[in-house]
Amino acid sequence: MKKYIVFLISIIIDGLIPNITLFNFNNITYFTPLCTVVSLVFLYNDRKDFIKLWLMSSLIYGSLYIHNLFLSFILFFVILLVIKGLKRLFTDTLIINLIEVILVICIYDFIFFSIHSLIVVNHFIWKNYFYKILHSIIFIFIYGIILFFVFPKKSSKLNY
Repeated sequence: MKKYIVFLISIIIDGLIPNITLFNFNNITYFTPLCTVVSLVFLYNDRKDFIKLWLMSSLIYGSLYIHNLFLSFILFFVILLVIKGLKRLFTDTLIINLIEVILVICIYDFIFFSIHSLIVVNHFIWKNYFYKILHSIIFIFIYGIILFFVFPKKSSKLNY
């Protein structure tokens, strides 16, 4: 039950933060928290969660914020595969989880910007990519630390 509450809170935060911060740069807000993507790093436990988290996150997040379900299905499938691989390799410590969060956010944004630039027939602009990640990194770290203490776990290496 705690998983679903955190997931719902993450989705709400993803909608509130960009609306509160009105500053933007080339239609990219300073803070795009991607709390739903960050929460997947902490919510993913085992193989049973994979399909459930994939469908929930891609349907809800995709319909609310991306407005393209196909893109959302692809993004969240790749992200959950990355999370699954990282959980097999590393134990759950605060530093490792924060590194996983940064890696997942970078991959998510890279795939999103790449596909978006193909759809819009625009060039991939690295400056916008790094600008978006750097301006939301502090919030992502704080949210990741909070989720680490909300979901204390045993070593993920031993769960497989």
